[in-house]
Amino acid sequence: TRLINAGKVSTRGVEGDVSARTSDALTLSGSFAYTDAKIDHFLCPPGAASSCFVDGGVLTFAPKWKGVVRANYRLLSLGTSDVLINADVTYRSRTQYSINQPPDTVAPAYTLWNASLSYRTADGFEINLIGKNLGDKSYSPYLQQFGQGVTRFVPRDDQRYIGINLHKDF
Repeated sequence: TRLINAGKVSTRGVEGDVSARTSDALTLSGSFAYTDAKIDHFLCPPGAASSCFVDGGVLTFAPKWKGVVRANYRLLSLGTSDVLINADVTYRSRTQYSINQPPDTVAPAYTLWNASLSYRTADGFEINLIGKNLGDKSYSPYLQQFGQGVTRFVPRDDQRYIGINLHKDF
């Protein structure tokens, strides 16, 4: 292994965020990012394999599109406590994870849906019934070449799960 300068890359894009409180009970928000990230010139060391020549390829870990839409709604206000429902949907377009650009290290696009039902008190106590990856979408946030194969890393919410979360502010 030799450390070398990566060469030159170019990244252009746009990001946006929006939030609207449509009533005392409902807040809608969202954000998006469009990124056009490319390898302009990669400096391969002398005698490097042909897989080192990746000029014009996509930059790793840089999906073209990412976005999230959220809704938070207060179902009940009980004086010093509230009951809330929250939901979000996130999207990430296909992503290349290897500088060598093999097709096996491209993760396909995916969409995830999460939701929670919360009880929150004025003194900082909160209990949440949470649902993660409610659509049960299998995805990987990282793929890596390993020998002749590919290692697929999976996050905790690679499969749908339901849980309870307790929180207290001091």
